[in-house]
Amino acid sequence: MNKKIKVADLPNFDPAEHLKDDAEIAAYLSLVIDEGDPGEHAHALGIVASVRGIAQIAEETGIGPEAL
Repeated sequence: MNKKIKVADLPNFDPAEHLKDDAEIAAYLSLVIDEGDPGEHAHALGIVASVRGIAQIAEETGIGPEAL
């Protein structure tokens, strides 16, 4: 028999917990970019910003913090 699982019963997954260094961040962003979904790309940038900090991302990319 197939037991149904409710979405609410699934554990939360936070990708930010798994992005420990620049190489992991680069690999994550590369995968997201390859998928070609602009919405997911924006979401991924938000995750990376939470890991690295908005100010650092803004400085490294030249994009203002407001735009991020």
